[in-house]
Amino acid sequence: MTPYPKELHTFPKSKRHPEGPTTAWVYNGIHDPHDPFGSYIIEVTGEKYLLTLDRDIYSSPFLPQLEKLLFQWMQEDGIEPDQERKERLKTTPAC
Repeated sequence: MTPYPKELHTFPKSKRHPEGPTTAWVYNGIHDPHDPFGSYIIEVTGEKYLLTLDRDIYSSPFLPQLEKLLFQWMQEDGIEPDQERKERLKTTPAC
């Protein structure tokens, strides 16, 4: 189980993303179902996975290895893990 909601999605080829279609694991929801930019993704490329963070590209046959890097980056970007968000909402008084 990952600390963020996760779903497999295929982004179609588009003007902005001419390399498509791109199949990827998407974390914390899909920003735009037609465009992988703006979403937190790990691409599925045959028998390997591909993660791009800023200008760095990481590749591995093991998804959990790249998820660890992505989750650290997401937390540094201010994205709370799902469980932490649920716990915080339980203890936050309603307005």
